[in-house]
Amino acid sequence: MAWFLSLSLMFCWVPSALAATASPANLVAHPGTVLVDVPVRRAELKHAPQLCKGAPFRTTIPQPIADVSAPKGYGTDNRFASIGETVMAWAAGCLGGDSAQCKRIVELETEWASADAPQIHSKMGNGREPQPAVFFNDSLSVNLHFMKPAIVAYAIARETTPVDRSVDASINEWIKKVLARSEHMMRDGSRQTSGNERGILNAAGNHAIASASALMAYGGLAGASDYFRLGLDQWTITLGSMRSDGSLPIETRRGARAIFYTGRAIEGLISIAEMARLQGIDLYSKAAGNKKDIHAAVAYMLDALENTDKITLYAKENFAPGPSDDWKSQDLSYLGNDLGWIVVYMKRFPDHQNTIRIRSLKLDRRIVGQQIARIGDTTVQLADARILNADELIADWFGSDIACFYGAP
Repeated sequence: MAWFLSLSLMFCWVPSALAATASPANLVAHPGTVLVDVPVRRAELKHAPQLCKGAPFRTTIPQPIADVSAPKGYGTDNRFASIGETVMAWAAGCLGGDSAQCKRIVELETEWASADAPQIHSKMGNGREPQPAVFFNDSLSVNLHFMKPAIVAYAIARETTPVDRSVDASINEWIKKVLARSEHMMRDGSRQTSGNERGILNAAGNHAIASASALMAYGGLAGASDYFRLGLDQWTITLGSMRSDGSLPIETRRGARAIFYTGRAIEGLISIAEMARLQGIDLYSKAAGNKKDIHAAVAYMLDALENTDKITLYAKENFAPGPSDDWKSQDLSYLGNDLGWIVVYMKRFPDHQNTIRIRSLKLDRRIVGQQIARIGDTTVQLADARILNADELIADWFGSDIACFYGAP
């Protein structure tokens, strides 16, 4: 608790959950369990071992990166994305029973803990002035691409590989320190001040979701309710920003990447719901207001995938659109992050009207992206196996290989 209070003062951040009570209820019923119940999933995988082969050929431990250097305007430090993909692949192999990949996860995190890496120095500029644009992209690089996958992977590896108590303590302390350096959930009450979304909490956006998800994952790993509660709060904050049509205002204004970021926000939220579910907490049934629930967000996403006019209505604001200024051509550039959540949603809600719709929904052909283009058909169905297949579901917005963790045996 003392660590969180000092962090709050440092960043002017007072999470509502911590401000509300000095002794939060024990939210973590199963400490050490983060995104998957390892024994249960391994029993399921006996019928489909091909889902979790991982990357046994990747034997080199990625060297610690001391500093983070994301661009100031748009994007992240891609070195961490590459390492995160390796970690998620090893986590899949470890879950599938390959002890060598489990050991590599522990070795990697031991090395990074020893190096106390990564460091983030972009919070303050010359004269100790804040540099929020750089800091936000640096922290997203760390929390999204590396720390969430690393926490998920370590929780799995520790189930299989004996870890010395001192090593485990060192890794846990390292995770806490890195999260302290890279936290930025925008819980200071700041709101959008420009464009059509004035007044919307900045804390509702996908950057905040990524940080909250990483902190929540550590809460599950360490049995720390203070951390875990931050993900529960994020669910309410983001869904609470929803319009009456189910759209998320901060994401739909993003020009050519309005669908792209809506999908990632939904994926991050479903990841949070899955971590809650493993601790006996049902977020899926929790709304943040009248009809502001995950099903409404999914229904809107399906509307936009079927007819992009539904989202270009908002996307034409063209706020931070990424590599393309053509807001009429919606981008789905990496389907694991944009659509991987569908695998989990269909598993949890096999009879929901959204799931029924997913099975036959046809994508608007104005949607662009390399994976979509490779399919090349005149009509592409959302549930096409070539879209939702095991090779394309390594997803840092979930922190795992979704097909391995959730695919039907």
